[in-house]
Amino acid sequence: MPTNTQPQPARIKFNGPVTIGKDTLELLSSGMYNQPLSIYREYVQNAADSLDEAAANGLRLPTAIPPIDIRISPPEAGRCVTIRDHGIGIRRSSFANTLTAIGASKKRGTEARGFRGIGRLAGLGYCQTLTMRSKHADDSEVCCMHWDCKKLKELLRDAADLTVQQILELVVELSSSQAKNYPNHFFEIEMQHVVRNKTDSLMSEPAIRHYLAQVAPVPFHPSFSFGAEIQEFLAKHKAGSVYNLNLNGTAVMRPHRDSYAPKPKATSKFTEVEYIEIKGISGGTDAVGWLLHGEYLGASTGNGGQLKGRRSARGIKGGQDLPDPKGLGRPRETAQTVDRVWTRQQKRGSQGEASNRTCGASKTSTQIRSPWSIRRRGYSKRTRDGAEDKGHIRHYHLTTP
Repeated sequence: MPTNTQPQPARIKFNGPVTIGKDTLELLSSGMYNQPLSIYREYVQNAADSLDEAAANGLRLPTAIPPIDIRISPPEAGRCVTIRDHGIGIRRSSFANTLTAIGASKKRGTEARGFRGIGRLAGLGYCQTLTMRSKHADDSEVCCMHWDCKKLKELLRDAADLTVQQILELVVELSSSQAKNYPNHFFEIEMQHVVRNKTDSLMSEPAIRHYLAQVAPVPFHPSFSFGAEIQEFLAKHKAGSVYNLNLNGTAVMRPHRDSYAPKPKATSKFTEVEYIEIKGISGGTDAVGWLLHGEYLGASTGNGGQLKGRRSARGIKGGQDLPDPKGLGRPRETAQTVDRVWTRQQKRGSQGEASNRTCGASKTSTQIRSPWSIRRRGYSKRTRDGAEDKGHIRHYHLTTP
């Protein structure tokens, strides 16, 4: 190959300026989520991270009230949603900078669930006004940030070529209030005049409860006989942390019970639980999990559809019905199992992708897929045998420490 002997032009460092256009705000708010209910997942995820940080700093969490509380007002009361956590809160000195920093989360590289610094923007596209309130234990006042979401949408539609900085200056206002009627440390999102989508799911308590029961890190129901045993196993592996979460004063819990109705006029019962540990190629444990064994009476679509299909998650992300790629199961078999997989992924896709990824591109998840595929083939055979003689149904959950 001939060598280029021509002199190369001199290079200089790029020194800006860099313009970040207003469309970025739309992409990072409503444009990120394939369903409106995802905003509840984002805010609960941030709440869980804040509670973990509060515990790590020795702050006492309330015992008389749930650490995460969601309130949905009646439609005639202004269509308002309030999501409050009793986590560490945000200091007054950093309140404004923290909440207007886009894509600059300090969680990256930690064990926190959120890591991109955009989850707090989730509600901007779904209400007319959004207020963020917080108090740190060391502060005497409650800090407030008010977003005019109606004006934000108008500016995003306008032909004017505005930057993100200019947009924020037009739609964001700050204030403070006395802390007398607020907790000692907390963070709160209040969405006012929530928009109405096709099913009005954002204001539907049944729809929100159904969704959070699947994707939020909430406890098992006390009536589920295997719940305490499973949670103890996961705790030994530092996996599966749960948080008490109330929705309109009533606890949200995972949908598992000792039995469910796979079809009309039929009930299937669970009889035993089996535990799994998948070792990593380079040592340690890549995943742990549990399987419920019981009667085979059909696909696991009972409990209002909450026990349904193969699911994938990291932290509390995901919780959606997913295709089963690369040999992890056939549709008929996955319909007879419930799978929640947390993979210790070294590479993460976009926020939107995170909800739709199962054991895919990352090296670690591939390592998990291989031994699990071997196990799965054994369970699949037993499921097929059970279909012939009414043998067993298999429910399995995986989670990483």
